[in-house]
Amino acid sequence: MLKSAAANGRADRGKADRSMWKILKAVVLIALIMFFATFAVENSSPAKINWFSILIDYEMPLYALIYGFFVLGILIGLAVGGSQRFSLWKKSRDREKEIARLKAARASSNIETGLTPPETPGKEEP
Repeated sequence: MLKSAAANGRADRGKADRSMWKILKAVVLIALIMFFATFAVENSSPAKINWFSILIDYEMPLYALIYGFFVLGILIGLAVGGSQRFSLWKKSRDREKEIARLKAARASSNIETGLTPPETPGKEEP
């Protein structure tokens, strides 16, 4: 049986969309790499760091200092986001266990759940 032209067009379009996304991702990645490389070359002058009495007159390239704080910020963000995600996962798991326990209790009690909604006062059936 032959597929319709519209169905084939949709399938081809999906493949084209995926390949377009791959090309777009590659272009963005190349642009980011070029940005970081040129940033490092342009900001290679040494930066003097004084931090209390731990680092006295420590010198490092400016780009390394900026990249270091960028990575540190990412790690702190991942730690905070990861802890929130873990607590939500734990709550979800606990609620799934509670649902399973209630389903098992309902199944073992042999009670039919053919509940009808309560009647509302003031409304009469025709």
